[in-house]
Amino acid sequence: MPAMPDELALARTIAYGRLGFGAAVTLAPHRALPGMVGRDPGALIGLVRMFGARDAILALGTLRALDRGDHAGGWLLASAAADTADAAQALAFGGDLGRRARLVTLAAAVPAAVIGWRAVAARSR
Repeated sequence: MPAMPDELALARTIAYGRLGFGAAVTLAPHRALPGMVGRDPGALIGLVRMFGARDAILALGTLRALDRGDHAGGWLLASAAADTADAAQALAFGGDLGRRARLVTLAAAVPAAVIGWRAVAARSR
């Protein structure tokens, strides 16, 4: 595999983390996000699973494109945009999530968004 700029290596690492998170949230939302989901298997569970599936799909697309040496710009852009949207939503509506969930979301989404946008820029060079 050819050497990649640091941003792309970090984007790959984030994609693996995104895949693990997405799979966990999709398959076992109560265990993956116990403070956010609660015990009621209502509509929130469906939304959480959709969120997890989104992350798993973004991760698989990104990893496949990077592994094949394809121009992964579209996948990197979509991932960075999703992370930016997650951070923005946590800032705008974080009070509804609760303090812990808001901090966890921001701690994951902000660095992932920054690295994602840097990877987009590195890929377009």
